[in-house]
Amino acid sequence: MAIADSVIPFAASAEWYAARLRGIENLTAAHDTKSLRRTLIDGPDGPVWLSVPIAKGPGLRISDHGNWPHVHLGAINARYGRYPYFTFLFDQLRDAYADIPETLPEFNARINDIIMSWIDRDAMLSARQLLSSDPRAAASLRRTCLELKTNLNTRLSILDAIFRLGKNTTLLLL
Repeated sequence: MAIADSVIPFAASAEWYAARLRGIENLTAAHDTKSLRRTLIDGPDGPVWLSVPIAKGPGLRISDHGNWPHVHLGAINARYGRYPYFTFLFDQLRDAYADIPETLPEFNARINDIIMSWIDRDAMLSARQLLSSDPRAAASLRRTCLELKTNLNTRLSILDAIFRLGKNTTLLLL
């Protein structure tokens, strides 16, 4: 089933956010329902899927089946609880999970709003201007960005990067 362009994937990958912030459009047009309701986080034995259950029937209505919000928050806490930005981001996520809206697009938009509050778009624009105007500074910035990309799995949810880097996640997305 094809989904409208306006639906944001659930806690999408750093790769997805980097492409979106570069202005690449139609990122979700080819996604099916499954890819819009799942995200990968780091786990002790490799990546772990977090999935939002969807009720049968028309639309992308969130199912109240199981205690998935508790499972999500527990998995996030277990994996990222010792990371430097955990306390700040986790509180925001817990609030978002406290009152789940009826539909997946509403929930994903809520999570996206939290994620975007951690991405400094002004700093991103400044860095892009620097990359095109000052070759020496650009080389240093490129090394920093490459180091971040080498040390993080950008196919994981952007939440992974934010828990580790905070606002410096912006550099990962250049």
